[in-house]
Amino acid sequence: MDGTVGLLDDLRAEAEAARQSGADRRPLQTRQEAYYHDTLKPALRHCCGYMQELIAQLAVIDRDIVAKFMIPGYQAVAARQTDRKLTIDSSENMKRLSLRLSYSIDELRFAAKPLEKANTTREFFETQRMPFSDWPIRGTDNSIIGLNFLVNEVQIVGGVELVADVANGCIQLGVYNVQGFDHESSAVAAQRIDDEWLDRLGHYILGQGDHPERMQLDDSIRAELRARIAEEKAMQAEELARLEREAGQLDVESSPRAKVESAVRRVLRGVKRRSNAMDPDS
Repeated sequence: MDGTVGLLDDLRAEAEAARQSGADRRPLQTRQEAYYHDTLKPALRHCCGYMQELIAQLAVIDRDIVAKFMIPGYQAVAARQTDRKLTIDSSENMKRLSLRLSYSIDELRFAAKPLEKANTTREFFETQRMPFSDWPIRGTDNSIIGLNFLVNEVQIVGGVELVADVANGCIQLGVYNVQGFDHESSAVAAQRIDDEWLDRLGHYILGQGDHPERMQLDDSIRAELRARIAEEKAMQAEELARLEREAGQLDVESSPRAKVESAVRRVLRGVKRRSNAMDPDS
């Protein structure tokens, strides 16, 4: 009986191995689709549920959310988050979800000098398609030394997008204009999208934290890293100084006079060795 049980166990193990081998021989597209349904789609649904609740709670609380947007040639200005809208491509087979964020900047009036700096500001407004007016600032010789700007209330569109990358087996995270004029994309393993990761994403959307894919360091770790970097720089500077001293010594020893002196010393050492060899007392 024991031999029968052992045989059946062996046969079961062999059959399971055959099934696994058969699964591995499935076409690549079939395996990718299976991974999407088993791993990527649940991760996206988790994100969707989190964002739906985040939007619902914020609608009740009506919290002021402010982000800083840098205006080249001027300074960072405050933008109020005024609206949030979540869209998905499919409730059954979700592969893309987008959170659209709307921001508003109040009217701006400022001067930018010198002219080169002001032109950078003007180019930025034109690139961003922001309506603005400008007029020259003139110097004592009547030359244009800068520009005055008037920018009406500005509407900025930002957002967060998560896409199931079936071919590469990951979630593509894209963010744009969330905490400033910026675009950033990251490939995220679906297994990493847990409650903690979503919490970091939520704080990022509210302007209370960094991008969820950036490493979070507390002050003590930052201080330790800075100390290590300073120590490494000091060691590099010391090593460089040593190498420079050695190089200088080589330059001195390679000069014509040094070569003659070195030859004379070698001759004298040879004479002394011969004298010692002839000296019976040596």
